[in-house]
Amino acid sequence: MINVTEKNEPYLLSKYLIDLAKNFSAFYNNHKILVEDKDTANARMYLTYMVNIVLKNGAKILGMEMPNKM
Repeated sequence: MINVTEKNEPYLLSKYLIDLAKNFSAFYNNHKILVEDKDTANARMYLTYMVNIVLKNGAKILGMEMPNKM
């Protein structure tokens, strides 16, 4: 992975965050999060939680605040 701070190129982080948001949005639109299979539901909930953390932390690094709801 490219080190954004070494290259002093914050656009690399913003591009990564945009790509992550787009990919998760596509996943979310094509797959139910809460399904009958508990293992699948737990994995999808955890994925949702972790994407949220990455997006919030990435935005914070860029000096942005994320909304609590969308």
